[in-house]
Amino acid sequence: MRPVVLELGAGCEVAAAVAAFARRRRVGVSVLCGRGTVAAVTLRLPTSPPAAVKLHGRFEVLSLSGTVLPSAAGEGAAPPPPFSVSLAGAGGQVIGGTLAGEMTTADGLVVVAATFGSAEVHRLPADEDDEATGSRGGEERRHPQQQPPQTVAATSAVDVGLLGYGGGVGVAGGASGGQVGRHQQQQQQAEMVLWAQSPGSVGQAHPATSRY
Repeated sequence: MRPVVLELGAGCEVAAAVAAFARRRRVGVSVLCGRGTVAAVTLRLPTSPPAAVKLHGRFEVLSLSGTVLPSAAGEGAAPPPPFSVSLAGAGGQVIGGTLAGEMTTADGLVVVAATFGSAEVHRLPADEDDEATGSRGGEERRHPQQQPPQTVAATSAVDVGLLGYGGGVGVAGGASGGQVGRHQQQQQQAEMVLWAQSPGSVGQAHPATSRY
């Protein structure tokens, strides 16, 4: 938000001037306070039932607040913003209400306001389903679902044997990889015994049991 000070001259219609400023700048305006005098004002009094009165004379502005939204600022013929006004008369009487029409300055008026570019509109209370959906969405973003570990299956009995021989456990065709590996190990040991007993094995080294 950006603070601004609007100086209105004599005979200026306050609500229309603020709305025109917001429309030209394409911003929203939030009026914080105002100081000065007005000569004519139409107020809706907080009575039951509500009644609108038009005051003529010289009144000191005690408080002034209201907001012009950016969407309303772009409209051509929009109703006056619902400003809240408190005034003091010449005799000390105080009257206040919601602006229901014109409010014309007497000698001038200084308005302190803040401008903003956009505004989010939230309807309260929020729907429980929407809150639950938003809560679940936040939990999923904070704790993403972990993918289950993938099991690598051997593509042949040789692969299963290698897994079993190395101490790993694999499953292929419903058989235990460790059992297949032990069977292959026993078969290799038997082949080594036969090779050692063979006459032609003297001076030859087995590739798997080389000694230097």
